[in-house]
Amino acid sequence: MAGITNIVAGHTLAPPRKSKFRMFAANAALLLGTMIVTLLLAEVAVRFVLPQQLIVPRPELYKADGTFGWRHVANADTTINTGEGLVQMKTDERGYRITAPSLAPGVVGSPRVLMLGDSFLEATAVQSEQVVSGELARKLTTALGSPAVVDNTGVGGWDPNHYLLEAKRALVASPYDLGIVLLYVGNDIVTTIADSYPARQPSQPHNFRLPRAVSSKELVDAILYPINDTLETRSHLFQLAKNNIQVPIGK
Repeated sequence: MAGITNIVAGHTLAPPRKSKFRMFAANAALLLGTMIVTLLLAEVAVRFVLPQQLIVPRPELYKADGTFGWRHVANADTTINTGEGLVQMKTDERGYRITAPSLAPGVVGSPRVLMLGDSFLEATAVQSEQVVSGELARKLTTALGSPAVVDNTGVGGWDPNHYLLEAKRALVASPYDLGIVLLYVGNDIVTTIADSYPARQPSQPHNFRLPRAVSSKELVDAILYPINDTLETRSHLFQLAKNNIQVPIGK
């Protein structure tokens, strides 16, 4: 017994050490929890201080269409907030955004311009008087000395196929002196010709699914796009960050 006592007394008993993996896991969990709480607090702050326009269907502004897929509702009158404050959106009986005094279809006697484009021409981020079609109408009126009309057919998400379909539709109803097409190389390069699109709302969220192949495209389509769409419809903080990032990228 004395020998055993001496052996035990000669060694200091230390508490068991945690493994490096357990320490790493605890630190990672603490960091993740801190990040989640910080993001939640930032989300609440943005919702109260600088609320954003979430990407949601706008049935009062867009309608499903069997030829165009979607287009503006006729005679709409609503407001939109894309992050820069409330913007009034009005359309006429043809669904064109009202940006300046216009003439009824078929009426002649004034210079009439048809402008075709997508969200750049639709310009939901600015007030009616700041849209390029309205600016052009005012400058033409001053230069020519007679009322000029510039019809703004722009709808977000359209491409050159839509522009051609809209041009044909517009020319049936009205004569035009000039046509202007706004093209953006970032998304207006199409490789197929379409004479119609299935009717739907412009905002079609992607659904989560398992990737069908090991590729970056499948990863984006199956996981990243659904995450983006989910945040766009629910997170004011995400929309604020996304809108602010687009500005320096655009420059």
